[in-house]
Amino acid sequence: MNDDTKNAAEQGNADAQFNLGKMYADGDGVEQNYIEAIKWYKLSALQGNDRAATNLGVMYYSGNGVEQDYGEAIKWYEIGANKQNPVAEHNLAVMYHEGLGVTEDFDEVIKWMRLSAEHGYAMAQYRLGTIYHDGEIVDQDFQEAAKSYKLAADQGIAEAQINLGRLYRDGMGVSKDSKEAIKWFRLAAEQEDPEAQHELGFMYESGDEDIKNYDTAIKLYRLSAESGYKDAQYSLRMIYLRGTGVPKDNVQAYKWFDISRQMGFLDGLWQRNEIEKRMTADQISKAERLAEEWMDEHEKN
Repeated sequence: MNDDTKNAAEQGNADAQFNLGKMYADGDGVEQNYIEAIKWYKLSALQGNDRAATNLGVMYYSGNGVEQDYGEAIKWYEIGANKQNPVAEHNLAVMYHEGLGVTEDFDEVIKWMRLSAEHGYAMAQYRLGTIYHDGEIVDQDFQEAAKSYKLAADQGIAEAQINLGRLYRDGMGVSKDSKEAIKWFRLAAEQEDPEAQHELGFMYESGDEDIKNYDTAIKLYRLSAESGYKDAQYSLRMIYLRGTGVPKDNVQAYKWFDISRQMGFLDGLWQRNEIEKRMTADQISKAERLAEEWMDEHEKN
């Protein structure tokens, strides 16, 4: 522990108290101790430190070092939010959305989520985008969704990049633009997001002729499937079943059907049974062996 931080905290410096509380909360340079974290956060928050108030709210929300208490979480989030702390504003919006410690109030959700987004908090920008996208608590507005997603996507939020890519792919709230869709899917895929890998693969499989690249599509589907993403496993089995960009291969198709089955994804089971009728016993045995080998390898990883 930095002695200067501890000394300053003990002398009443609010920033030092916050830093010391965070050190205890994270186990950074000291043994993790939530009770000590709460002590120092509270001392700092009572002096008006918005970050300490926000983190104290998180402690009460999660029940770390204290009995879980949504009412106390709300109290400290409000203190932070009223000082324009964007994380506190976001968390307060979530509490109003879920009705935790307060009565569910969608007007308050929009108010606080919008403020947090305006103050630059990427997760609030993403969630505000989903609110406009889904249209459950406001009128659906794809243009507003795209604007909010773009702000979050520019800050590297993979989920926002994926949703923005879909809007460009489908021409919803923005002009349809396959290249822009690929750009945003790729940025999320580069973060090893399996959903983005699948979406990018789908663009290369089924996009315009100047985009199509079956080898790249299969490579991306494999990356996504290896993370257990069931849509990618489905896409792989259909590529081999139809012979899209590759020779038809019932063994490979059956293998991916069997992998999906072993992972609990039973959709398309009838298709597997249909393929089975066109396969020899040796082919079925080979496909099942390949599926088992894949499962063994990925369970180890």
